Amino acid sequence: MVLPGDRVLAAVSGGADSIGLVLVLRALRSQLECEVMIGHVNHCLRGAESDADAIAVEHLAAALELPFAGRVAAVGDGSNLEERARDVRYDALREIAAANQCNRIAVGHTRDDQAETFLIRLVRGAGPVGLAGIHPLRSDGVIRPLLDCDRSAVAAVVADEGFVPREDASNSDQRFLRNRIRAELIPLLRSFNPDIVAACARASDHLRGAGMAEALWAENLLETDGGGLPTGQVSALDPALRGALLRAWVEKQAAAAVPGSRQIAAIEDLACSDGPGVCVELAGGWSVLRSGGELQVRRICGQPTVLEPTALPIGATIEVAGWQLRCEPARSPLALPKDLWTAVCDLAGGTGAGLGVRAPRSGERVTPMGMTGSKSIFRLLGEHGIPRLSRAAYPVVTLSDRPLWIPGVVRSTETAVCDSTADAVLLSARRLNRIEDREDPANFRGG
Repeated sequence: MVLPGDRVLAAVSGGADSIGLVLVLRALRSQLECEVMIGHVNHCLRGAESDADAIAVEHLAAALELPFAGRVAAVGDGSNLEERARDVRYDALREIAAANQCNRIAVGHTRDDQAETFLIRLVRGAGPVGLAGIHPLRSDGVIRPLLDCDRSAVAAVVADEGFVPREDASNSDQRFLRNRIRAELIPLLRSFNPDIVAACARASDHLRGAGMAEALWAENLLETDGGGLPTGQVSALDPALRGALLRAWVEKQAAAAVPGSRQIAAIEDLACSDGPGVCVELAGGWSVLRSGGELQVRRICGQPTVLEPTALPIGATIEVAGWQLRCEPARSPLALPKDLWTAVCDLAGGTGAGLGVRAPRSGERVTPMGMTGSKSIFRLLGEHGIPRLSRAAYPVVTLSDRPLWIPGVVRSTETAVCDSTADAVLLSARRLNRIEDREDPANFRGG
């Protein structure tokens, strides 16, 4: 949104969102290597209150030692006051920006605004383009840095900094659809989903990203040879676009295997890192596989591999059910595991004979490292995007048959080591690329 050398005009109305916007920009201006000034547009819709808003914003600029420019821009007569005021406001802001050599106009829309816009357009019957909602960066230089932030979080920052925002009485006027959505519909929807604001914003993000992905393919900016997606091209994409592109790509290859957010994050890891994972399982027997520098979508036939209980001796490397696991003496001084694909275990004076690998059991629970309460192993596997049919064959490393570590998912508190630990082992795991052994040729896609 902001590049070194940019000059940013922050549109400040005097409300909490816009004050939070300018506080954030001011705090980050050295890091972003940009200049910041404040702009205010007075529509004169509320008489003396509107004039008081303009004075308050000018005082705010002086307190923050930022340049200020204001405009009086009457809205005029006609229908749809909100739309007319918005158009007049952006015209005035563009005039201020041009007069002060600003190439960016920052406005304080938050995630709540995105959700409200999504619902407004939904009840009006908008299509995918309309439901894509508010764009973070527009081609005319308008940016929305707070679009991924909750309104309550922004208000908390303003309060913490000791600023008192102006209250616009029109924000509670029930003649406006947005206000009714905010006051009536969203509280009702929260009774169905407490995170409805985030859910609506996420839906807008998915639709916007899918549209951008389609544009990339239409312009041949992404090469997909036989359905495969080069990992180098994926990793080079803007992170904000990457997830939406991967979601749209998977849906193109396997419409029945719509990935969830955690699965999308795991596919991004496949594309952007050299970690031990080589596959992300989806619904319906589909998987995303990293092979030969590209991602491929493939369908796997047959039942999940059976994971028979197997001993894991110290110094051994074993292969079970498409996994390779290694157990070796931990070096001194003990190093903490770099990720969930490795674990260090205190054997507490044991010989290691009790270490083994088996499938999870129904009702089995584990206490994750750093927590005091236990969690269901099957639930943890589900939270990490492991399909239901595959969870019964996912490896659980045990010590004396107690769950110790689930590769890539969780380490138990029983893996904890301390300064007095004298007998420890280092465990590591990686998934073997054995998907080709069980490919379903009739449903093969990608590569």
